[in-house]
Amino acid sequence: MFTYLSLGFIREKNNRHKLTFIITFLSYAYLYCLDRANLEPVVAILIMAFFYFYKKEKHIIAILFLALAAATKIYPILFVLIYVSDKRYKEAAMVIIGTFLFILFPLIFQQGGFEKNLFFILNGFELDTNVSSFQGAFEDKGNYMLQGSSLFSVYKILNIKMNLHSQNMLTKYFIFVGLLALISVFYTVFIEKILWKKVTILTCLIIVLPHISFDYKLIHVLYCVYLFINETKSEFDQKLNYKVISILFGVILIPKSYVYFSKILTTTTAQNDVPLGTFFNPILMIILCTIIIVNGLKEYGFSNIRSEISDHIRAIKKSIVYIGFILVLVIPYYSYSKKAKENYFEFKRNYMLSQENFSKGDKKQGLKNLISSFNCKPYKFQIALQIANTYSEFGKYDSAIVFFNKALQIFPGCDAAVSGILSIQVNTGNANAIEALNLKKYEEAEILFNNTIERFYKLPSNPNNNAFLIGLYSNLTVALINEKKWTEAYKILNKISELDPNNEFLKSNLPYVNSMLKLKN
Repeated sequence: MFTYLSLGFIREKNNRHKLTFIITFLSYAYLYCLDRANLEPVVAILIMAFFYFYKKEKHIIAILFLALAAATKIYPILFVLIYVSDKRYKEAAMVIIGTFLFILFPLIFQQGGFEKNLFFILNGFELDTNVSSFQGAFEDKGNYMLQGSSLFSVYKILNIKMNLHSQNMLTKYFIFVGLLALISVFYTVFIEKILWKKVTILTCLIIVLPHISFDYKLIHVLYCVYLFINETKSEFDQKLNYKVISILFGVILIPKSYVYFSKILTTTTAQNDVPLGTFFNPILMIILCTIIIVNGLKEYGFSNIRSEISDHIRAIKKSIVYIGFILVLVIPYYSYSKKAKENYFEFKRNYMLSQENFSKGDKKQGLKNLISSFNCKPYKFQIALQIANTYSEFGKYDSAIVFFNKALQIFPGCDAAVSGILSIQVNTGNANAIEALNLKKYEEAEILFNNTIERFYKLPSNPNNNAFLIGLYSNLTVALINEKKWTEAYKILNKISELDPNNEFLKSNLPYVNSMLKLKN
């Protein structure tokens, strides 16, 4: 799909298939995506489709694809600035509205309902950054970092190599890139006129500025290249050095994982596998954007900024209804976001209290806190399991099975939940079988013991459970002896012998069963 759309950007018909194949399939960006099997190429296809239909001025279809891309991974929403720079605020508003609808509408059909799933998203999928494998990459000290194309990686490498030990690295970085982003966006909206230059600047912002940005994002450089190749003569800028731009695009898209930085470790592998590209790719993209911006300022300057802003204000007034509709979506979103935070803090508070009470040995109060925590987030299968196990410890098996089943609803096939249910069935089955044995219902006891033993063998292997299994076999033997099933009783006694040859029950009953078998024969 990406290749098909790319063909439309190559004007040279004789060589366009060859050019498209080389640029796409032999680029480092494509090869890295192929290796990672990441979702990024899907997003790139949707964005490429947006530009394809944007160039053909089929804006309804273009808006649909951009909204889909932004709903898949939120950062493509930045390309709405293409419409803003064109003073097409109606279309820009439609992209934002479409993104909201594509994100929110499917939540109605997800397990747990709309509100719970929205809370889950608003809480950032509730990823705990304190236990993130990326944490070491952002610490002020240490030589751990991430591979990728973020400008933060350059900052971290310089910090390590120059032994600076900077404090509050992320805070300083966010302030710097925030200013950089504002300047770039202002230039893109109010000064730059040529599409490929706008797209290149916005794409570089998407790749370079986030503090986490892996190399599969370089796939987005490809549509910048195709738009650059497809530039028309009317757009051709005599002042811009196109050879330099071509070389920069080429160097960004070639592999650089041949030389690695010494004494710098990746967070995930703790190996010296941070390649030169981690340092040079962000710098190359910054250089590319700087050349475009400096050239644009020389050509257009700031003389028309006032009239540009006036034109934008008039365009906003014409599209006020659509912009107002965005506010209609944003206000409830903000309200839900606030409610989601309160819900999350209540969840965390109860969860921390539960763990504190468990550590003190107050399991009853710990269980109450845990249930309150689960009521805030009824899709946390780990908490459902902890509640079920606690109920099981208290002997409240019916309540335990309810929460084991809730865990299975959230995470079908969860081994711990299946094992928990089987364990309860073994315990309750054993109790029912012993009751039947005491009531001298030997046939019923035999069936119950056999079912319990069958479930027992489905449990995860645990050598400490041998004593329990011997107890099951012993009681089953009693039932079989009372039914005068000597052959079956002899087989069960042999199983006990395999587990514990010195077992007292075995010593006292095996001779008797042997003698009865001889009389029978």
